[in-house]
Amino acid sequence: MDVGRQTNPQQDGGYELKDIHLMKPSFIVEEDSENHMSKLSTDATDSNSSEDDSHIKEQQEHFLGIYKRFKEEVDRHLQDYDKINEDLEEHQIEIKRTAERQRAAQKKLLSQLEQAIKVQLDEAESRITTVQELARKKMLQLKLLVAECIKHGAFG
Repeated sequence: MDVGRQTNPQQDGGYELKDIHLMKPSFIVEEDSENHMSKLSTDATDSNSSEDDSHIKEQQEHFLGIYKRFKEEVDRHLQDYDKINEDLEEHQIEIKRTAERQRAAQKKLLSQLEQAIKVQLDEAESRITTVQELARKKMLQLKLLVAECIKHGAFG
């Protein structure tokens, strides 16, 4: 049966419940429809409002969870950074100590090396002096020998 047309009770053999509203005067139907729509709208608004509120609360809880996890991650990273920074400072101090020890060891080694070189030079000078004196003595002996040979006529 079409909703838009009114039926004749003699044709259908009686009215059905769904057709009764069609027989009401149009202003009553409109008023009933408006009341019903208003009620549905209010119910829907209340329902939507509570659904929206619960949805907003769920979103807020979700975002709060995300925020807390983010904050924990940032705090953890900051703690890690602080630990790394402390470790780097400790390493820097240790490197400075090591560098100072190496410098002191190098100075000591250089000093020992200079001392060893000085000793070697002194010994070399002493040997050179000894060799020169020995050479002078030998030359003097050779001169005396040549002079004696010339004197005794050995070359001539």
